[in-house]
Amino acid sequence: MRQGVWKASTFVALGVAGFLALHPLSGHEASAPGSANASHRPAHSGGGGLFAWLGSASSTSSAATPAHTGTHLQQLRDARNPSEQCEALRTLALEATGDEEATDAIGDLTTPGGSRTTRLCAVTALEKVRSGASNSYLGDLLADEDKYVKSAALHALASRAADDADARGAVIAAAHSEDHETRLEALIALGDAHLPEASSLLQDAIATETGDRRERLIAALGETHDAAAVSTISAMLVDGSSQTRSVALEALGSIGGDAAVKVLEEKLKSGSREDAVAAAHALAKTGDAGAKQALLDATSSAQPAERAAAMQALVQLDGDDVKQTMHAGLSSTDPRVVT
Repeated sequence: MRQGVWKASTFVALGVAGFLALHPLSGHEASAPGSANASHRPAHSGGGGLFAWLGSASSTSSAATPAHTGTHLQQLRDARNPSEQCEALRTLALEATGDEEATDAIGDLTTPGGSRTTRLCAVTALEKVRSGASNSYLGDLLADEDKYVKSAALHALASRAADDADARGAVIAAAHSEDHETRLEALIALGDAHLPEASSLLQDAIATETGDRRERLIAALGETHDAAAVSTISAMLVDGSSQTRSVALEALGSIGGDAAVKVLEEKLKSGSREDAVAAAHALAKTGDAGAKQALLDATSSAQPAERAAAMQALVQLDGDDVKQTMHAGLSSTDPRVVT
């Protein structure tokens, strides 16, 4: 007897034995349709018996295969234009963590030479994939010549910096880069990610920047939620442009706390109409009880700008006291209240 034939026959014999052990042919196991035993037996299509049992292992393995292996990953490979690629990337990103093949497929679309749209979509997808491989792909982009792709990669890494030491280190290193644009964008990314340690670096940068760059840095400084930054931001209210003052007031609202609320109250009472509106909305943004009370008090101010700004900002808040104040303001004939 040939060895190969013996192995095959042995396999079949063992298979039959296993099948009969699990599915005995005695009469009490063979239930008629509609019987009690039959009612709990799952229905199978496509035949059954020994060969179905022998094939159950392979079918179970197939069922465990991640959905994207046969669908979403293939959709990405079949995509014909940036729009289709971005849609496929959006879906695949949700299930790519822990899947090297999917991560590599996404990372490959970040390389130079592709369309900017596709590359940016791929960066956004990698942001959702928490792994060392995605960090590596994003880190490679910190030296990219396309500033938009580089910026997106910095923000993607910064978004996970709070609990990912490698991502944090990459962005902090970029914040000390010799390249001016890279350094500023990294600082803004760290601030937008609410990392307090970025506060001092942002304050130093604000002192040397002007215009739109300074305003972006101020906004990022507010996002650090660092109370120690209130004095730096408040200084922008002294001689800054109207736009700079508006950004600074919003940043104070992001920080909140007693010091920020005090500055905002003063600006609501004594600032220009534009400043009063910005200060009122910033007060509402803080979620601070004292800020809410300041807005309620301001609705009866003798200053029209303060009164109107407070009424507009209270729309953002809840509470019976707010509803009563708003109702009184709308129904009052007092010119100090109705503007």
